[in-house]
Amino acid sequence: MKNIRLLTKLLGGFITVSLIVLAVGLVGLIGARGLNASVVDLGRNRLTAVKSLDQIAIQQSRIESYEHSFMDKGLDQGAAQENFKKINDSRKAIDDSVKVYELLPKSKDEQDLWNQLKPALDSWWRADRDFITLVQAFQQSLQNAFSNSSDDSYAAMSNQIFENRTTFGTSNDILQKLLRVNDQQASMAVRHAAATGQLVELICAAGMGAGVLLALILGALLALSIARPLAKGVAFAEVVARGDFTRTLDLDRKDEVGKLAEALNTMAAKLGGVVATIQESAEQVASASQQITSSAVNLAEGAQSQASTLEETSASVEELTSTLNSRRRPLSKDPAPWRRCTDPLRRFQEVSGRLPALPGNQSRKRLKGEEPSSRSWKESTSSLPARKRSGES
Repeated sequence: MKNIRLLTKLLGGFITVSLIVLAVGLVGLIGARGLNASVVDLGRNRLTAVKSLDQIAIQQSRIESYEHSFMDKGLDQGAAQENFKKINDSRKAIDDSVKVYELLPKSKDEQDLWNQLKPALDSWWRADRDFITLVQAFQQSLQNAFSNSSDDSYAAMSNQIFENRTTFGTSNDILQKLLRVNDQQASMAVRHAAATGQLVELICAAGMGAGVLLALILGALLALSIARPLAKGVAFAEVVARGDFTRTLDLDRKDEVGKLAEALNTMAAKLGGVVATIQESAEQVASASQQITSSAVNLAEGAQSQASTLEETSASVEELTSTLNSRRRPLSKDPAPWRRCTDPLRRFQEVSGRLPALPGNQSRKRLKGEEPSSRSWKESTSSLPARKRSGES
């Protein structure tokens, strides 16, 4: 199940349930057709055969009864004609029943008995016709009032009715056997239909039960095969969301859920790498920041030291200038020595003028209530040539 694709699982489950439903439906259809065949055989064949044979037996008994009524010498002409009509109607009913039964399907036993019954019926028909002929002759003799002739006709009728009873008994025995065979086959058809119905009910109930059970099992297996891995995937995603990239999702599957697990593992590994790179870069940035801060502190300390040195140098220069101004001795006509003395001071003035105002230096000057020395230095140096000229003069 783990190596089967999810789509294949779902389609396989639905197809299996559909096949079970189809099998149950086919069994029900086959059973319904069997029941229909049994009902058709019972209704069209067995019941029709029994009805036809029973009709033959009833009409035979009626004819036999009508024939016995002719043995009554006191029977009037009207009653005799009514019996003739009833006998003809019974013969017609027998003929119709025979034609119907001839068309029905028969078993081997039925066919054998039917083959025996047809000649027996023919013998009975012939005896019956002969008896009717004698009855008609007897009725004619009564009308002509010939006592000797009527007695002979009555005696012949008595002999013929005995033969009729014999042929009737033979045909009726065969007919009763045929009726019993049809009754048995009808009973068998009923039992077969009942057994088929019970079998169909049993198979349908078993099929429905098996279908429901299999559907539940397949549904549970499919649900568990999907829900459990997804729950693990959700738990793994929550762990990754909390920042733990060291764990992996262990799902040994080849379906879509397994591919999703592999993708989650790859994502977690890459996210862990990205986060590690970011942390390393942040540490490098923090280290560089500390180095820059340290360098800035050192630079500030160096600048402070240079400012102090420059301040001391400026003070020395001012002191030297003051000394030179106080002496005011005349200089020689050659200005070269003066230049050699003043040029370094002037270059120092230019360099110190280009330097930015240092906070420590300016603050100390302001605390002393003094201005930067560059101005006094300029004034001192600018007055030196004038003093030189006055000395020369």
